[in-house]
Amino acid sequence: METIEVLSREQETELARRVEAGVFAQHLLATSGGTAASRAELAFIAAEGDQAWQTLWLANVGMVRVLAARYGRGQREIIEDLTQEGFIALAEALMRYDWTRGVRVCTHSWHWVRSRLMAVMRKRSGWERTTTDVNEGMQIAAPVVEVDASELAQVALSVLNGTERAVMLARAEGLAQRDTAQRLGMGVMTVRTIEQRAIRRARQALEDQVAA
Repeated sequence: METIEVLSREQETELARRVEAGVFAQHLLATSGGTAASRAELAFIAAEGDQAWQTLWLANVGMVRVLAARYGRGQREIIEDLTQEGFIALAEALMRYDWTRGVRVCTHSWHWVRSRLMAVMRKRSGWERTTTDVNEGMQIAAPVVEVDASELAQVALSVLNGTERAVMLARAEGLAQRDTAQRLGMGVMTVRTIEQRAIRRARQALEDQVAA
């Protein structure tokens, strides 16, 4: 078992700010021109945002596994399903996180993922909640196994940049491309292009992982 170092509040805030800046930089790169120097600077900020996303993601992967194991009750197939659902919920939680509200990323993600997994389990016939969450509002620093590259959903999400994730999550909510464009401040054609690119990249990542 290997533990991932728990991020401090200051580290979480700084990383969240970099993610936010990176998403905006990606948007500017996709929608505006600019000089080679300015685009290079935007590309650097976007890359920093992607790296910050990865750091926040990895710092919370263990929490997803802990919750999946808790609600899966030792049933491997259910735990695997919950883990994949948890990864999706974690991505949504990170995209919706607002660092200006002063809430910890780990606390925000914990509640978001926990709610998703409980909703999934409620849909399974005959399931009733018997687990009591102790100190569920507190930060959890749980031991986790090193990130498993075979977890395909995680791989797919990890290859997308901030803008692609924002578009895909909005579309996953059922928003039309026009509504997604309005939410993100983009043109409809830009949203369509980003969505198509994201699907290609995610599919290729999954195919590469399976082939490996």
